[in-house]
Amino acid sequence: RRVLEFLGDPRITSNNKANEWVRAGQKAKMVFIRWISQYDLDLFFTIIDRSLNSDASKMWRYRKAFWNSYREHINMIWVCFGAYAKMDIRRIKIFGKDMFYGNFMPNDKSCLIIELGDYIFVERSHNGRLKVWPKGSCPFKIGEASITEGKLNYTRGMYIDGEDGWRHDGSVSFSWQKKVGAFISQYCRIKKTEKDWRP
Repeated sequence: RRVLEFLGDPRITSNNKANEWVRAGQKAKMVFIRWISQYDLDLFFTIIDRSLNSDASKMWRYRKAFWNSYREHINMIWVCFGAYAKMDIRRIKIFGKDMFYGNFMPNDKSCLIIELGDYIFVERSHNGRLKVWPKGSCPFKIGEASITEGKLNYTRGMYIDGEDGWRHDGSVSFSWQKKVGAFISQYCRIKKTEKDWRP
């Protein structure tokens, strides 16, 4: 947190302390980005686990297990929290004042932007397709101040097997996980199996 206080978040391009990160060096910057992204991944799962009812929580644990299996390969993460999640964060006091995140509308949902290989995935906290774009053409950026569900719904991602991303159908039988995993294996060259995705 002290590093954030003095140097700002290197994921945010408008950071007025960006020159300090240049002096720190690219290697140090990337190590710090990976560290803070891991923190944000854990934070996102913690907050979503607290906000879902028991049935939804059972569904969500499969998404949590899936993304945790790739955590060591993730380049960068950016979390956009809805207003209710932000209240929960303040209530349990796990997020310091120097930590950064974006805003998500509507108030009762949040989203996770994941840079894996040369692709950006956007995962939502509740219902909604998991979407993916090549990094250079993704309309949602790491460090973005605000995202709306409307923009997510009406912006086309990559079409896979004739569909815009993936529905989270058949979590228990690893149906959607196999489809997303096949994409990641083909395009990001990271191979995982059901054993890795098991909650």
